Amino acid sequence: SQTIRTGLDEIPILSRATQGVRVMKLREGDSVASFVVFEAESEGA
Repeated sequence: SQTIRTGLDEIPILSRATQGVRVMKLREGDSVASFVVFEAESEGA
């Protein structure tokens, strides 16, 4: 089991929006069990 946290500033912005961005490569036989997207808190919260 492994946990990886990636900040938004670490993900590149590409001009080809239809291709998306690969955040990590999986080895054959590996799979993603789950993922969570956290949104930044607004300053008024």
